[in-house]
Amino acid sequence: MKNLLYLFLAITLASCGTKQANKDKAEKPTSMSVDKVYTDGEKYADQSITIEGTVIHVCRHGGERCFIMGTDEDQTIRIETNSKIKAFSQDQIGTDIKVKGTLRHIKIDATYLDNWEQEARDEEEATVEQRHLDGHEKHDGDHEHEEESELESTLEQINDYRAKIKELPKGYISVFYMDGEEMIK
Repeated sequence: MKNLLYLFLAITLASCGTKQANKDKAEKPTSMSVDKVYTDGEKYADQSITIEGTVIHVCRHGGERCFIMGTDEDQTIRIETNSKIKAFSQDQIGTDIKVKGTLRHIKIDATYLDNWEQEARDEEEATVEQRHLDGHEKHDGDHEHEEESELESTLEQINDYRAKIKELPKGYISVFYMDGEEMIK
């Protein structure tokens, strides 16, 4: 009798878990707009979803990625190709597409920006060091100015992000991209 009670309890608990899992799956939309991803996308990070949007850019070097937007051109999602999606075409610019894939989420917060800044400074230092080793230190200084302006540009971009983050209650900026798996017709 005791074993029968345990069995009944185990079946009841297992079926509750299944109902919750099915409920969670049912709540996942079949297709999301870029706008919806920026609203609710964190819930779907590292999951397979379908996104639809308007192609605004296709990389010219082989079409290995494209960028799509929704109603706000400042909110874009980069979509990467894979073995099933060989390449995006320049002809797709301005058209609406639907792509299934794994959604990825990057949180740009203070730590992310600190790391980025340090990498930029390290890269600039390594470039200057390599130029000296290669014997380019006798140039007229144009290259150093070029390197400084690249670093300055990166630092300006980082500072812009820092200012935006200060205004946000959640303390970070969300950036989304997708590892594309399949074009949906």
